[in-house]
Amino acid sequence: MRIAKELTYNNNSGQRWGLACNYPYIFFGANATSMVKLDDNYKYKLNITDTNLAYSLGIIQDAWHTSKWQGWNGDPWSTFYTGSAAMLADYQWVEANILQAQEYGMCDFEYGVVPMASGPNNPDNLAPMTAFGYAMGNGSDTPYHSGLLIDAMINAEAANNAKLSEKVPEEHKNIYAELAERPFCINSYDSAVGGAFEICQEIGLGQSIAQAIAEYTPIYQQKVEKANSAINFSEVTDTTTSTTE
Repeated sequence: MRIAKELTYNNNSGQRWGLACNYPYIFFGANATSMVKLDDNYKYKLNITDTNLAYSLGIIQDAWHTSKWQGWNGDPWSTFYTGSAAMLADYQWVEANILQAQEYGMCDFEYGVVPMASGPNNPDNLAPMTAFGYAMGNGSDTPYHSGLLIDAMINAEAANNAKLSEKVPEEHKNIYAELAERPFCINSYDSAVGGAFEICQEIGLGQSIAQAIAEYTPIYQQKVEKANSAINFSEVTDTTTSTTE
């Protein structure tokens, strides 16, 4: 926050944000918290009253509204790439985009990679990360061929990622490898409430955090209950054993 504020200006010479970021829930993960958690029965549980989450919401409000050191103009090309944002909080794959943009002549600057700063409630310095995967629903009409398709997509993506990372500096790869050892998964559970974008937007526009929590608690609780009802947890398939063979 301190560095981002110092790098932010809006005067006759133009405007620059200290940080560009389109993922407010990154600030949840940086503080080792999330809008939704799993209970002991692996059902979704709303975590909106967590004090750690309230702290992260305070960071988001200061960034977008109070001190205005955070901003975004649609994509990194119109902010970070042009110098109108000094720092960019994004995911590992963006580095390959930067390298490609340099090759295409879209930008020309030196940059460095550092871990996302850890919040005060994250003493283990867990790193915000996200993940996705492919799956087949129970009763799939074409399990074998669907499995082949999933394998093909995973292999193609792995090959593409390997190609894109060839030009990534080794010291950056070492940072990514270190962060991968202590991940904190964000948005996977929060997707049950749409990524919590609505409450972050309201807070970013200046709404009281306490008021926003009170407003969105019943809204998000209803979404969590709907998500829980979509799955019969007593019949969930055991995923500890690979079935790809």
